[in-house]
Amino acid sequence: MPEHSLTGTDRFHVVVAGPGLALTIPGVIVTELVRALSRRALVTRIEVDLSEQELTGLHRAPSLTSVQRDDSEDNVVTLRAPVRSKDRARNLREWVDESADLLVAYVWPGLDNVWMTDLLEVGRARGVPTVVLCASLPGVRAADLAALCSLAYGADRVFVGRAEDARTLRSLLGARGPQVGVHKALALTGRGGGGDGAITAFLPRDNVAALATVLTAFDAVPDEWIDDYRLRVVMRHRGHEVENLVGASHHADQVELIDGEMSASDLEEVVGSSAAAGIADPTDASRALDAAVDRGVATVAMVSTKSLALRRGYAGGLVANLTRPASVHVAFSHALRLSSLRFPSSDDWDALAGRLVRHATVVVAPVAPVASYAPR
Repeated sequence: MPEHSLTGTDRFHVVVAGPGLALTIPGVIVTELVRALSRRALVTRIEVDLSEQELTGLHRAPSLTSVQRDDSEDNVVTLRAPVRSKDRARNLREWVDESADLLVAYVWPGLDNVWMTDLLEVGRARGVPTVVLCASLPGVRAADLAALCSLAYGADRVFVGRAEDARTLRSLLGARGPQVGVHKALALTGRGGGGDGAITAFLPRDNVAALATVLTAFDAVPDEWIDDYRLRVVMRHRGHEVENLVGASHHADQVELIDGEMSASDLEEVVGSSAAAGIADPTDASRALDAAVDRGVATVAMVSTKSLALRRGYAGGLVANLTRPASVHVAFSHALRLSSLRFPSSDDWDALAGRLVRHATVVVAPVAPVASYAPR
């Protein structure tokens, strides 16, 4: 096992395995989980990517999580598992040793999670408590949950994001299977269509340059698609320059300009009815960002400088260059692809990390080993 440099948290060590590609939502979510755990313990992260599908990813649009760094990452050692199953199994046996106090596997229904069997076998052999975290997604099939059961049967505990999935797993696993719990950090459901193509951009007062970038990005939507899109610009302004700029845009009929100070309830309503939100140069004090995170809305941080004045993490966040319309267009396109997902906040991840650490201090009753599993 590689040595960690920090000694302040040597008393507790967590091994986290799961998707690692920074261009994918599963990989971004594991980063958030690792970040939350690393504030409480030393973490060894094992990146397991058996496929580089872009269907669940953020191709060409960097995630907010991937560009952020804080001191807690000094507590993290990252390893990358081989793709070949034989090599991967051997490395897992080397990387998970008796120094581990907790072994966590994060899985995404629909992806190839076969690696989890080897990981759990290693955990059992080492006597390390094992927890499987499974994302609850919109439209997840019973077959996906059944496939998870066949892989996760040897775990001590399984957590999902919604009660319905937990009931299904308990029924499939039976009384001899792992305990099944629910935590909202794993729930990516609850938004439905999320605003049906409505993009809301929050721009600084009288910032004509920022408005021009956003309008140019929106005008890049093909004419044959534009009926499915709307752009709302929230921007205080004086004079007619802003109105004239909106009126001269190619898709002006699909653009709404909102002026004036917004109350908290108005802000919640506008953000909640958006498929995606864009915020120019957001800070941790941004009310629009707070509303987007509270609602779990896919959000684009449109940055006009090289530095991002934002400390919080958010799995549903993307980053765009506010001086480049193409960058803003790509980021919003990918945010709209994620509109059916409701993203957890950093507070949700902190709560889950605390729960995992507390669980690891409890003696877990061993699960009888089984040679095979068939859904009940």
